[in-house]
Amino acid sequence: MLTILIPAYNEENILEISVNKIFKKLYQFENEFQVLVVNNNSNDKTENVCMLLQTKYDKFFFINEPLQGKGNAIKSGLKNALYKNILILDADLSVSIDQFDINWVQKNITNKCVNGSRYKGVVIGTPLQRNFTGKVFSFIVKMLFDLPVNDTQCGFKFISYSEPKKIAEKMTIGNFAYDIDLLLVLKNLNVAIEEVPVTYIHNNDSAVNIFKDSFKMIVSLIELKKKY
Repeated sequence: MLTILIPAYNEENILEISVNKIFKKLYQFENEFQVLVVNNNSNDKTENVCMLLQTKYDKFFFINEPLQGKGNAIKSGLKNALYKNILILDADLSVSIDQFDINWVQKNITNKCVNGSRYKGVVIGTPLQRNFTGKVFSFIVKMLFDLPVNDTQCGFKFISYSEPKKIAEKMTIGNFAYDIDLLLVLKNLNVAIEEVPVTYIHNNDSAVNIFKDSFKMIVSLIELKKKY
């Protein structure tokens, strides 16, 4: 049993294509699953696309999260997930569904997190400036927090935990720095964290503003250091 959790902010152009790819992949498996999109206060036609997809697939669900920020979308998704096994994916499938290992579900592993790593894998198309900024940010995170991963910001994460709502309730960061908060919460809940290499294909339409969001994330790191 598996929940695919996708935060979506202004993804009207790519969301249906990505969801179609996910269903094509998951229909190959016998496990029960749902695809859950969290529309994160989009100001385009993302919600309309979600309503269309809901008529197309009986295992597709969506909720609206009015509070802006990827972390807030993830928290809403964790609270509304049907299953304890959750795969978080970016809406553009920058790390494709093909890199998901169904054995993570079929082996009935619990208290486990698999975090994708671009730095251990392959990165395609990421601008040098963004790649450099990402590595600097990861270095700072590594210095501040005792986490067994090098690439906290990769959007590809699989979590198996009996109470996903409990994870959400302990998260306090609502922006793009939510990944660190999530991993620290999991660590404190004694969830084993493993990093695996992934192939990452950069999307030029990414919602991340390299300057504005980097500043917010640094502020969030200070908040997280106080919290942990």
